[in-house]
Amino acid sequence: MEGTRLTLARKLRGFSKKELAELVKVTPKSIADYENDATNPSSEIEQRLMQALRFPEAFFNLHTTEPMPEKAISFRARTKLKRSQKDIATAEATLATELSDWCNTKFNLPKTDVPTIEGVGPVLAAEMLRKEWKMGEGAIPNLLALLESHGIRIFFAGEIGNEVDAFSYWEPRTECPYVFLTTSKSGERRRMDAAHELGHLVMHRNLDMGTSATKEIEAEANRFASAFLMPKSTMLKYTPRGFSLRDAVAHKKQWKVSVAAFIFRSHDIGLLTDWQYHNLFKQLSAAGWRTDEPNAIIPEQSEVNKQVITLLSKMPQKLSTATNETALPLELCYQLLTGTSAQVVLGGKTPTSKTCRRKADLTVVQ
Repeated sequence: MEGTRLTLARKLRGFSKKELAELVKVTPKSIADYENDATNPSSEIEQRLMQALRFPEAFFNLHTTEPMPEKAISFRARTKLKRSQKDIATAEATLATELSDWCNTKFNLPKTDVPTIEGVGPVLAAEMLRKEWKMGEGAIPNLLALLESHGIRIFFAGEIGNEVDAFSYWEPRTECPYVFLTTSKSGERRRMDAAHELGHLVMHRNLDMGTSATKEIEAEANRFASAFLMPKSTMLKYTPRGFSLRDAVAHKKQWKVSVAAFIFRSHDIGLLTDWQYHNLFKQLSAAGWRTDEPNAIIPEQSEVNKQVITLLSKMPQKLSTATNETALPLELCYQLLTGTSAQVVLGGKTPTSKTCRRKADLTVVQ
């Protein structure tokens, strides 16, 4: 049993050494010794560990995995996160990389095409990226499909906690960008979270996120996301000045953002005075729409992961091929790929959504 694999499984499940020791009826020191490869657990204790952690034996016998460095991951509220939450996120990032590596051996995934834009403000960075990707100035039909078409891998985090909105990182070995989203947010919030993380990937690639994750950095990513989703020129052309809350609800549908995000962006580009801005937010709070989004859209899903599952369903062993060859539990594969641990009927109908014009099309590696 590889010690680093045991550590990875323990952190993913959110256990401390003491908690895992109590479950398998050993001492915390024994767990530490197993993880440091100082001693090997008996076959009986190995079985207890596998049962407690819900990982197959093959997982613990794979090559030593280099854990994703915590400093490489952009957490929205790093200082508010518990140690266990950071551990779960870094473990998920590490295992998602393994799953992505496996997918790369089976499918021709989109190549990475994400520029580094530094030394300019977030609004200009958003405009430059739109120009680089030849997007024009209109609304983005499907943001996740757009990101995936440029080689950004989308995965879904488990139940880490409300403090984690989303996170992202550049995987150092493959230089591939990853975005992790949560499943508890509205469709509008998911798009804003994805655009926020895109801002980190584009503007903050060379920062040590362990020490540089400040309020200023997060504010930059927020402004990038707002400008990227709602270009100024089009907003000014089609949005009346001093609009009402009812108008905001109608207009936000075009951009697929929350009412709050639409109001914020409108104020940022001069469509609302300070008084109008604050008054609209008072009305928004009174209506309960800061937490309960009106006319919410269906959350976007990963088009690439959907195609992976569809293509696997046509293979003899279906998704069990992935679980057998990666030694990852089936429920974990589903969670990372779709955001749910519930098993779906492979080959059956899956929810459809409008896709971006730059949708990535996968083919099986021959």
